[in-house]
Amino acid sequence: MKLIHADHNLSTTFTSGHSVGARIYIIHGFDSNPNKNWFQWLVGELVGRDIYAKVLCLPTPENPNPSEWTRAISAQVRGDGELDERVYFVAHSLGCIATLRFIESLDSSVRVGGVVLVSGFCEELPTLPELSSFVESPLQSEKIKQIVRHRVVISARDDVIVPFSLSENLAELISADFIARDQGGHFMDIDGFRELPLVYETLLEQIRANND
Repeated sequence: MKLIHADHNLSTTFTSGHSVGARIYIIHGFDSNPNKNWFQWLVGELVGRDIYAKVLCLPTPENPNPSEWTRAISAQVRGDGELDERVYFVAHSLGCIATLRFIESLDSSVRVGGVVLVSGFCEELPTLPELSSFVESPLQSEKIKQIVRHRVVISARDDVIVPFSLSENLAELISADFIARDQGGHFMDIDGFRELPLVYETLLEQIRANND
């Protein structure tokens, strides 16, 4: 795990040629939907660069089921074509573990371009024990590392929903770069986040790295 300090500046120099064929899937979290937080803002920024992007709609977000979410992610992603290194995932909160569960269900020969995991976790949450079914079994971390080329976890030290230490543990488990912010809470609209440039810039860096 590489810690990237909060004041780390990411370059956004980017040409349209870098994004040819890239597909970005944004995965919301518990009791959320595609229109919350910064999801639609991110879609707009990516589409503005001619990058395909959409927020997936997952069933019963107020009472989520792990297998149903995995099936929903699979159906929507595979409906657009085969998975390859041009496919990237951005996930928030519960959407992070749901995305990783989907990835570990893939054949080990599949390769994915990258994941950006915001306020993610892979252990039981003290604040939301009703989500424990998502973390009952350990993640297949070695398989995830094999499939996903670039991995980043973002967390804020003042997150009161997913403790900072749990996001740090996730980053260590999957050997992801870890971007730590002193402030940001759970990176939700109620925390003041209708936009999240850090995620956008991180994603562009992954796409660029895969095409260099």
